[in-house]
Amino acid sequence: MKNSTFYTIVLSCIVFILASCSDEKYIGPIDNDAAPGNLTGITVTPLPGAARITYELPDDKSLRYVKAVYEIRPGVEKETKASKYTDELFVDGFPETKPYQVKLTTVSNGEKESEPQIIEVTPLLSPLKEAYNSLVFNETFGGITINFENSGAAS
Repeated sequence: MKNSTFYTIVLSCIVFILASCSDEKYIGPIDNDAAPGNLTGITVTPLPGAARITYELPDDKSLRYVKAVYEIRPGVEKETKASKYTDELFVDGFPETKPYQVKLTTVSNGEKESEPQIIEVTPLLSPLKEAYNSLVFNETFGGITINFENSGAAS
């Protein structure tokens, strides 16, 4: 009796495992969609070491996200993406207060990109530079005290 119960359980497990194996169909990116339209109404708000870019999305059903590609130093490129459900994008990591070029593209469900729109961003003084410029060292008993400004409340 015990052997037949054991064999029934083992046979049930084997049948269950074999029945659960099936061929899954791979669904890749959609190839038949076109690149979405460009952004309109682009405005840039400078922030300390960063910038906020607001825009109006094109009326395109295949739009998936908006992508910004920019270089913070020669040879160091960053990329930021924003969902189609928002109308703003943050670009950060700029070490200096000078103009930087940002390439904005819209991307479809099939990962097809629109023509890049190049905008210019001039961030405010970086929080790191502000802190470095305002460092004050004071000696105390057995060490030093360091004070600095952090007006942007950056962490």
